[in-house]
Amino acid sequence: MWRVWGDRALRERKLKENDELYVVVRSEGRQQKGIAIRRKKLARLLWTLRGMRKETQRDRLLMRWGAAKAKAGGAAAMVKVRLPKPNEEPSAKTFSFALKKEKLKGRVSKVGLKRNVMKRLTG
Repeated sequence: MWRVWGDRALRERKLKENDELYVVVRSEGRQQKGIAIRRKKLARLLWTLRGMRKETQRDRLLMRWGAAKAKAGGAAAMVKVRLPKPNEEPSAKTFSFALKKEKLKGRVSKVGLKRNVMKRLTG
């Protein structure tokens, strides 16, 4: 059973499992902030990838992709990238990217909890 805390947008639920007590606290504002952060990281990654289309050196392209991927974090998993092979020059045919729409739709909006953990805890 969820317990709402006054006028705050916080909800709490205590669960006991195997002699351990779990407390799940949800905050609507925090969830919205997390969603906005992930959306912004994905948008920034796509913007960077669009700029990388103009790159003419393969090594520089790979370095820029590595930096963009590290900065994007989990958002990088939402994008499928085709990189040039060692003997290929960067071009529209050898470097491309696309959103993984099925993965984007299945993205968990619960901040800090994965879908299977959430199901187990909230029943």
